[in-house]
Amino acid sequence: VGFDSGATLARGRFRHVPNTTPIQRGGFFMYGTSSGMTSWFNCATMNDSRAAAVDAFRDASPVVAAPAVGEDTVVTGSTGGGVASLSADSGRLNWSRALLGPVTASPAIANGTVFVASDDQYLYAFDLLSGTPMWKYFTQTPLKTSPFAAGELVLQDVPGEGLVALTQKPESQPGGEVRWRRDSVHGSPVCTLDGGILFWCPKGRMATLVSVRNGATLRTISLPAVEHLEAGSIEEGGFVAWSSDGRI
Repeated sequence: VGFDSGATLARGRFRHVPNTTPIQRGGFFMYGTSSGMTSWFNCATMNDSRAAAVDAFRDASPVVAAPAVGEDTVVTGSTGGGVASLSADSGRLNWSRALLGPVTASPAIANGTVFVASDDQYLYAFDLLSGTPMWKYFTQTPLKTSPFAAGELVLQDVPGEGLVALTQKPESQPGGEVRWRRDSVHGSPVCTLDGGILFWCPKGRMATLVSVRNGATLRTISLPAVEHLEAGSIEEGGFVAWSSDGRI
C-alpha cells in the first residue's frame, strides 16, 4: 500500500501461511508457520522467497512465537521443543537444539548469546555462533513469556517466583547466576531507560521503571488514558504511548 495515497500497489500470496507476528529485516518479513517453518517474505517481489524447517531432526511442529533476529542470524523455537539458528541472508541452518518441552515464547539475542524460555521449566543460554549450551536455569513452572536482555543481565518472568534477573555470561555457573529477584513488578518489559528497565502494565495503566542494578523501583508513571505503549525508533531513549482519545 502506498504511503502517500493509500492505494494498493501490489498483492502477493503466501505459500507458507504466517502463524506468528512478523519481524522485519531489510526488505523481508520473517515469521513462523503452523507447518514448523521459518519463512522469509520478500516485500519487493511479494512472495515467499525461502523457508527453513525449525525441527531439523524430528517431526515438524508449529511455530507459535515470533523469531528473534540478530545482525545476521534468525533464531526460532517450535512447540516440539526445537530451537534453530538460521542465516538471515540464506536461510541456511547454522545449528539446532532439541529441548525437553515446547518453546511458546520468542527467544532473545544479546551479546553473542541466545536466551530461550521453555515449557520444560528451564531458561537456556546458548552461544549464538556455535549453539553450545552456556548455562540453564531451572524454575518450578513452565516458562511462557519471553526473556528480556538488559545491559549484562537477562530477565525472565517466572510464575510463582516473580521477575528473576540473571547474569548473561556468568563465570563457571552451569545453573545460571541470579543477580536479583522481584515479586512485585507487574507488566512486561518494554525498553531500557535511564539506567532502568521500563515495564508496562496495561491492566493498571501503569509504567514502572526498575533499576537494572538491583531491581529497585526508580519511578512509577500513571497513564490512565493510555491503551498501548511500546519502545520505538521515533526517539531513542524513550517510548511511544497511544491514548484512548486518539492522542500519541
